[in-house]
Amino acid sequence: MTGAAIVYSRLSSAWAREMVNRIGRILLGICTASFSLEQGLYLGATANLVPKWLLPSQMFWAIATTVLFALAAVGASYESNGTTRASPTDDDAGDIGATRAGAGASSRSPQAYELERNRRDLRDCRNSVDSH
Repeated sequence: MTGAAIVYSRLSSAWAREMVNRIGRILLGICTASFSLEQGLYLGATANLVPKWLLPSQMFWAIATTVLFALAAVGASYESNGTTRASPTDDDAGDIGATRAGAGASSRSPQAYELERNRRDLRDCRNSVDSH
């Protein structure tokens, strides 16, 4: 539901991009926090879902996934210094990597070239959707 709401609001022009990103992060953080809370409350039942052959123990993996869900909830809700996906630093990151000493176009592998081209195409498509 959260993903569908974010996609819908991104496509409608009534919502600002920053607001949608903020709401999406908060909702994703709430969902992930609820997973962590449920696993913590039912730790024994969660441990029983882990295969017995998985080392070191079932309880270890139940606790580890509970802690990782909690960390994911914090990370999903965190906004790093106000930078967003469309910041100039994100757009220039590939260009900076390409202009390093000795990193000319001829030294790039075909896969790296294809990935860079796909990244730029996706960015251009995203920018054209945002402008409409």
